[in-house]
Amino acid sequence: MQTSSLMESVAFELEGTLLKDPDPFSYFMLVAFEALGLIWFALLLMVWKVFSSYDRRVVVTKMPRVMVERFVKEHLTADEVIGKKSRREVEKKERKKKRKRGKKTKTKRKEEKDKKKKTKEEKGKNKRKNIYFAKLQN
Repeated sequence: MQTSSLMESVAFELEGTLLKDPDPFSYFMLVAFEALGLIWFALLLMVWKVFSSYDRRVVVTKMPRVMVERFVKEHLTADEVIGKKSRREVEKKERKKKRKRGKKTKTKRKEEKDKKKKTKEEKGKNKRKNIYFAKLQN
């Protein structure tokens, strides 16, 4: 028996299609009410009203900043978001530090080159001395 599966996909814009209001804040509040209850809903609403009454609004989060920044700035009208840096941001910063440590100034490169040259010359002198003394001993 042979079965064929037909996979169909659909894509739509959430705001304006499923949600009548293009601003989804009210829907997030509805989810908070449904998931957490009336007391949490009322508490979140009061926090939002207090938060929105200030001229400068800063949100501090334990989550990576990039995960919440867009929502908080667009819907809570926050001016700034302070949170953890994402792994990608941390890795990028570390790579930049490594590259910076790897770069040497012209002076340091010249000093290292001169030091190598001096060491090489000293080895050559010592080698010639050893050969000279070996000839004297024979």
